[in-house]
Amino acid sequence: MEVVNKSLSEQILEILRERITGFKLKPGTRINIDELAREFKVSKTPVRDALNKLIEKNLVEVNPRVGYYVKNLTKKEIEEICELRRVLETYALRKANFNNSDKEKLKALMQKIDQAERVYKKKGDRHLFDETDRELHGMIIQKSENRYLKKVFLQLFDLINLLQHTHQRVMSSIEEHRKLIRAILDGNYEDAQKILIDHLSKVEAGSIEVLTLMREKPLSSSASLKKVKAAK
Repeated sequence: MEVVNKSLSEQILEILRERITGFKLKPGTRINIDELAREFKVSKTPVRDALNKLIEKNLVEVNPRVGYYVKNLTKKEIEEICELRRVLETYALRKANFNNSDKEKLKALMQKIDQAERVYKKKGDRHLFDETDRELHGMIIQKSENRYLKKVFLQLFDLINLLQHTHQRVMSSIEEHRKLIRAILDGNYEDAQKILIDHLSKVEAGSIEVLTLMREKPLSSSASLKKVKAAK
């Protein structure tokens, strides 16, 4: 895959960020700079620059004697991310004022969730589910109308997106999303907050389970990169 000028490192950063948060490059995977430089048809410098920026985003880590790896979050880190997410989203929901236009969007999203369920049941493809998840939780944050809250959430977005792709409880989450939307549409915001807290807590538990297993069984570099290239 060849990149064109934007800045090269920024383009490579974005591609790798999408692979990591989309779970195409799994936590614990070693990242081979030489292979990436050949793939993107660039020198190693912009690849290394991109990886160093991903370290700042907590998506990549480096072992000076070994090289770069996709960051494998610890149980403590997952708990801290999810705790902050619960605080932000429940506060946003408490402050939110859903008008008629918002409610129509939620009804349309409910139909999209139904479609995501059908796709997942038929093909095992969760892409549409992940899209509806981002839309629902993103809408809650936007309705807070608090620009500082939105800024903090945006800083967490990549890590939240990564955790979203780790848990395997798609069908359960779909039903929880339906319950959350119904509560909002009915104006039962107290129930909606309880549903939201319960949902996010279960997502946290599912993410911890999967990532803990991955820490115990790290992936090899070459196998993971081949999977990434095949998935492109």
